[in-house]
Amino acid sequence: MPEKSILNTQTTTPRLSAGTRAPLVWVVDDQPVVTTSLKALILLESSFDVQTFQCPEEALERLKSLSHNALPDVIISDYNMPKLTGIEFLKAVKKLHPNLTLILLTGYADKQNAIESINEAGVFRYLEKPWDNDALLHTLHQAYERTHLIDRLDQKNAELALLNQNLERLVKARTQALEEAHQELETLIEHSADGIVGLNAEGNISLCNKVFTHWVAQSTENPALQAENILNTPIEQWLPNLTLVPPNQQHASAYLELTLGAVAIEASYAQVGNAIEVSADPTTSPQTIWILRDVTQRKAIERLRDDFMATLTHDLRTPLHAAIQGIQFLQKEQLGPTTSAQQELLTVFHQSHEDMLHLVNTLLDCYRYEAGQHRLVFDETELLPLVEQVCQALAPLAGSRGQTLAYETLDESEASMPAVFGDKHELKRVIKNLVGNAIAHTPKGGSLQVGFKQWERLPENIPLNGCSPFPDAIIAMPNWKNQPWVGVWIKDNGRGISEADQKLLFHRFSQGSSIKRNSGSGLGLYLSAQIMQAHTGVLWVESTVGEGSTFFMALPVKK
Repeated sequence: MPEKSILNTQTTTPRLSAGTRAPLVWVVDDQPVVTTSLKALILLESSFDVQTFQCPEEALERLKSLSHNALPDVIISDYNMPKLTGIEFLKAVKKLHPNLTLILLTGYADKQNAIESINEAGVFRYLEKPWDNDALLHTLHQAYERTHLIDRLDQKNAELALLNQNLERLVKARTQALEEAHQELETLIEHSADGIVGLNAEGNISLCNKVFTHWVAQSTENPALQAENILNTPIEQWLPNLTLVPPNQQHASAYLELTLGAVAIEASYAQVGNAIEVSADPTTSPQTIWILRDVTQRKAIERLRDDFMATLTHDLRTPLHAAIQGIQFLQKEQLGPTTSAQQELLTVFHQSHEDMLHLVNTLLDCYRYEAGQHRLVFDETELLPLVEQVCQALAPLAGSRGQTLAYETLDESEASMPAVFGDKHELKRVIKNLVGNAIAHTPKGGSLQVGFKQWERLPENIPLNGCSPFPDAIIAMPNWKNQPWVGVWIKDNGRGISEADQKLLFHRFSQGSSIKRNSGSGLGLYLSAQIMQAHTGVLWVESTVGEGSTFFMALPVKK
């Protein structure tokens, strides 16, 4: 077998980049022949630089004076030296610089003692004299790698410690900011002029402020009532007329009018879900936040206004009727002959008074619905005949504008369409308002279609912006979304309604367009919405500007 060359070990020596100092090894031995031979071997067969010492005390003193960057990478020390043994020397080195890698040279006779003492000094390896050159160079390379691995580890540990300090400061600052924000939020909630209530997933109160606590104390005539007595109780215990809406209810109204004792309340809510979880416990984390506003004074003013308007409109009807009858007498020449010009003027007077009477009647009906005083005669009702009657009555008006009005008629297949439970006169009034609006907002020569629709369940895609308010009676109905519904749709190819206008479409005095006003009162759709709410029904519109609109009215099927 060929003899192994020590030159093979050069591939294991450290590779140096430009500008980097050569790795340094110290050789400490009291025998010059050892230090000389080791120095020659290392310089010839590796990229290490070598410094030798015959006195360990001298090496220690030199070590104390060096900066970190000038320290040796590896120290090789003899075991048996006078005055200071190799173990004692290496223990002193380890105490000064714990990361230095140490190699111990020992003779055969001292091998056992060296092995027993090796852990005391933290020696990396020991080599026997005479040494094997390959083994020594290989061990030297491993020692160098260990030193620099430890240095890099210390550097990373220092960086990690710095990052931890920065992280701790950041966490502390963020925690303080959160605590301050939480304190500000608590202050806002406690000192809010509105009542604030948080409900958990089970519908129990997990948060309430002083205002709500005060209202409950007044309503229960218990001045000593505290928030602790209210927390973890069902909201219905304090607001029995509140209808909770399931969290996944898409079309639930976010606005309710309630009473708490003598306090009239306007309530709105927002689903919180997992967005702001105060606690991981679903029984204490609020899932719904209710804002309750005291509108007692405003309601009193509204009642005065409504009473005034109702009285005014009621009292206007009598003189209007008298004026219309007087004009009719003149038109029929019961008080004497009239000229054609006079007849034309009387016709204008008669029409304007009829329009005024219609507006007064509409206003009066609106206030009656708002006050819950409008009497409805509910009976089993089919929508098909009502649509047919309305369309036949309004066909001449559409024809005068050059419009085509197409509607579905009764036949054997349609006779089985489910009936609804409602007031025939009022439902016919809604259909007439919708068709009349479509005629008024469709340009001359346009087309209108009226048809029917049955739903196994209420449509999921009802646009909330263009929808009349859902009546509480619907939401209170068990499984109301999944029951069958029937309705009428009216489609036109008019100018359409913008999204901004759709939001106000079913409000009082809204004329359906913020761009071009017409001569209408703006009460037709509002009154239609009131009628539909009284029938536990709903109106909505689907419209695109420039493409026309489709109005829908839907009612639950009679069971």
